[in-house]
Amino acid sequence: MLRANSRLRQRLGTPGVEFLEYATKAIHRILPHVYVSAWKESAWNRPQAVWTSAKRTEVRMTLAIGEEKDQESRSLTATVRRRSIPVVKRRAKDTLDLREHDICQRIALRISEIMELTPSSTGAASIHALRNTFDPEAVLRSDLGRRLNLMDGRSERTRR
Repeated sequence: MLRANSRLRQRLGTPGVEFLEYATKAIHRILPHVYVSAWKESAWNRPQAVWTSAKRTEVRMTLAIGEEKDQESRSLTATVRRRSIPVVKRRAKDTLDLREHDICQRIALRISEIMELTPSSTGAASIHALRNTFDPEAVLRSDLGRRLNLMDGRSERTRR
């Protein structure tokens, strides 16, 4: 994910890099039908997930690593799009829906929230504990999960 000589790799240390690799793979665990491009390191930018065009075929995800005011802080950016299926050629199948965009946004914000503190100062034990709590279900249990009532399998009508 990060180059061997990356400034960010040096700053995060092994526990931080391992957490980052695990957390970014949440995209594949939740949305196995998407392709995520290689992550590119750049200067710090705010965390976000935005459409790359009005066609809504790609979402650009930006992860913020560190605090904005810190000169050493960095960002990672990648694009998410549907995997190509040779049998299906319709453009509509390439479009990402609002749910997929929302999931990308929540993953970007959660990773950035955790990575705001410098992992090397946080300690390996803390990073390992955070990694263990970064479960895709936690992302779905947020507002999206509550709106869809996915966690207990009952619809809103069933509860009334």
